[in-house]
Amino acid sequence: MSAPPLTLYKQLMREAKRFQNYNFREYAIRHVRDDFRRNAGLQGESAARELEHGRLELEKLRRMATGKHAMED
Repeated sequence: MSAPPLTLYKQLMREAKRFQNYNFREYAIRHVRDDFRRNAGLQGESAARELEHGRLELEKLRRMATGKHAMED
């Protein structure tokens, strides 16, 4: 895994672990792992497209982790 995808993976995992609720946290972690495993062999345009999708997912996770779902127990 090259630097930008690895950095994105670490950022996504960090955000996923911020959920207080066990079910939300485990779902987010599993979703990140599954997506990166599925896209591990991508190259070129498709890799760039998925990297951009990952950045959008990171922003979504950040909003969710600081919102209502982060506070539930």
